[in-house]
Amino acid sequence: AGEFRRMLAECGCRSDWTWEQTMRATINDPRYRVLPTLAAKQAAFQAYVSQSQKSEMEARWAEEKEQRHTFRRMLEEPSSGIRPDMTWEEARTLVEAHPSYAALKDERARETEFMQYANSLNASRRDEEASRQRTLQAALLEEFRTDSSIGTSSAWREVRTRYLDGSPTFQELADVARLSVFEDHMRDLERQEKERKRAEEQLARDFARDARAQFRRLLDEHEAAGDVTVSSTWRSFVPLIVDEPAYKLMESVTSGSSARMLFYDRVDELVEKYEKQRPLLKSRFAESGLTVTVNTTYDEFATAMIGQDEVGKSLEPAHLETYLRECKKRVVREAEEAERRVERYRRRLLRAMHAHADLSEKSSFEDAAEVLSNEREWTDVADESSRREVFAKFVEEAAQGGPTDPGSPESSSKRKRSSSSTRSSSSRSSRRSSRRGSEERSEKRGRSESQSR
Repeated sequence: AGEFRRMLAECGCRSDWTWEQTMRATINDPRYRVLPTLAAKQAAFQAYVSQSQKSEMEARWAEEKEQRHTFRRMLEEPSSGIRPDMTWEEARTLVEAHPSYAALKDERARETEFMQYANSLNASRRDEEASRQRTLQAALLEEFRTDSSIGTSSAWREVRTRYLDGSPTFQELADVARLSVFEDHMRDLERQEKERKRAEEQLARDFARDARAQFRRLLDEHEAAGDVTVSSTWRSFVPLIVDEPAYKLMESVTSGSSARMLFYDRVDELVEKYEKQRPLLKSRFAESGLTVTVNTTYDEFATAMIGQDEVGKSLEPAHLETYLRECKKRVVREAEEAERRVERYRRRLLRAMHAHADLSEKSSFEDAAEVLSNEREWTDVADESSRREVFAKFVEEAAQGGPTDPGSPESSSKRKRSSSSTRSSSSRSSRRSSRRGSEERSEKRGRSESQSR
């Protein structure tokens, strides 16, 4: 097949020949018979024709490409006078006398090459202008950054007015580009402000955390010394720490838990611990059989509570002291309640004496005893001396005309009559003031009408 294709080439067989033309030109060549069958010869011929057509097409493409390059180089010559804003008709009058113009035969190809060249010029100019604009914008942004008078609250209108007169860079940019640069700078300033605030807040948090840690250590020391207990108050604790550096440091903390809050957090923790041990303290106190008075000392109480077993030894001294204070407060409260109850009984007995018609300032204590001996008011006051004191007061008040006790029925009725008369007099006074005010307003209206007439 290779020998047959060489024969076709040497005989000048072209790609547009038919098989009959080829056969007439090659039939007398001995190589025509290299292939034994007609089908093989025709297949070799078709392969040769296809290859020839492909080679010719590639040659035409290469030639046309070279012609286009030559035409393009002509357009790119400075002497051509081609501008990107020209039309093809205008450009053709400038270059049609050039030899390279005639080298490219296809008019449509010439116009296509020109349009591509003009577009490339426009793109290049746009890139140059964009690069120039970016340079100007970067320079203006640097001016904004070095201008200390521009802050996050600056208004674009004020900045624009000031820079229009004093910045050549600002003047060269379009107003949209100026505003874009200003907005970028504002975003940078806002981001810097946020970062600064975050840094300050973090410093403040670190400072507060360190101050609270030091104050908690101070609370530990005073708790160990017995200055902080379940009954401690902030008012009584402050004088103990007012000169401590840890307390002064906490005074500078403006957010989060204050020194007072930390103190009461600690007191709450102590109260919680105490409440957990309180049932044990209560049972130990019941088992000890100790009677607590206001004069009972801590040593007496602790000795009775702790005893000799391990359970008693587990009681904390601070909890024992707190429970002792509770017991003393309860004793005092019960004594005060008993005193108030006795005084209440005495007042009730005094009112009963005043209410009884058979008793007067001339009656004797024995008369009162005989009259009131079966009354509850008399039996409630169990002490004879207290009864005599109440009777002496009754005689004194009866001699003065009545009871002076504000809780007695007579005193209550007197107060009611007094308050009623006071309210009625104030009501009459307010009505008189209202009538006087209305009369004065009527007189003023009359005078003004007469003056106008």
